Amino acid sequence: MSITKLQDLNDKEITLTVAECGEFHELGEFHEGIESVDEAISIFKKIPPARMNGIPSIGINIHTKNTESYEDVEMDIVTGKVIDLEMLDYVPDITNEAKAIQLIAELIDKLPELKVRGSLALWQNCQLDTDTTVDNSLTCPSLENGGVC
Repeated sequence: MSITKLQDLNDKEITLTVAECGEFHELGEFHEGIESVDEAISIFKKIPPARMNGIPSIGINIHTKNTESYEDVEMDIVTGKVIDLEMLDYVPDITNEAKAIQLIAELIDKLPELKVRGSLALWQNCQLDTDTTVDNSLTCPSLENGGVC
């Protein structure tokens, strides 16, 4: 296999999802492949409260090109009136992606009325320039315990 084909396998598509029911996405309205935070927020706010099947959510989806969609990494970030960042501790596939962290930061900025549980500071500090040699254990506390940023 050529280097180009290996690189294609590692290409990631990072998009947003909006679900009428965060617990069971297949109940009610569900949108995926959303490219922008503004579009996701617009869809989220247009879901009529009168026909809610559950608590609405906005999530992150990471799809690796040339793989099946069932292999995607997906997590709801906004659930109802809360932006839950504490759960990111358990999903390094998301926290290792700078674009995902940027999208989450944009959600926080554009939804100031929502309660934010946790912080993005750890992962924003871990987004290092690849040309720089840095001792990550000094900037990423989770690495001290064998974790990843």
